[in-house]
Amino acid sequence: MGLKGHIPWNKGKRYHLHHVGQFKKGHIPWNKGVKGSTSVPRPISFKEYRRRAWTGKNNPNWKGGTSKKEKVIKNSAAWRRWRKAVFERDNYTCQICHRRGGRLHPDHIKPFSQYPELRFKVENGRTLCVACHRKTLTYGIRLVRQLRAG
Repeated sequence: MGLKGHIPWNKGKRYHLHHVGQFKKGHIPWNKGVKGSTSVPRPISFKEYRRRAWTGKNNPNWKGGTSKKEKVIKNSAAWRRWRKAVFERDNYTCQICHRRGGRLHPDHIKPFSQYPELRFKVENGRTLCVACHRKTLTYGIRLVRQLRAG
């Protein structure tokens, strides 16, 4: 759209068709003869490549496979079975305030760290809501403090 009375810059210029397709004629492309990802199909997706490149020993934060034992246990199938069995036995109801549903935690009556033989015994578990679990003497760092003091 032009302005009224304005003369366009290309008024009277001729377009020469012989210039079409002649950009940098005779120029050798920088990637001529180089094998690249465009000529060879990828064996895996780029997303998969990135995932492999940053997992395990390839990750800069890798410390030689020193996962905490507790984390390994709590990601196991045995832990999930124990947790589900405790919740089902207690009918998904907090054993202190008797509220049903919501965010629930499985709690060990005898501490997880002190009694490894009782970790997966359903009798040693109880269902607690988050609020009631935080009030217990064995929640989080409180147990460590108790053991150091006593």
